[in-house]
Amino acid sequence: MLPGVTMALLQELHAHNVAPVPIGHLPEMQAAFAPNTTVGVRAISAIDDTQLPTEHPALVELRESFLALRGEQM
Repeated sequence: MLPGVTMALLQELHAHNVAPVPIGHLPEMQAAFAPNTTVGVRAISAIDDTQLPTEHPALVELRESFLALRGEQM
């Protein structure tokens, strides 16, 4: 994980835990995402051989909250 502005903004809006996920626990995951300033919330469809859904209620909520953020006024 590389912390950045998008992740920090999402963490301000949502309760969260940050912890490493051992490879053996990947099949237990319900979804994964990569935050990015350009894209916002990008779903991760697979990690190694573990397929993950790209549509999940948590991803929808994160996307919507990111899109609702107001940018700084210049």
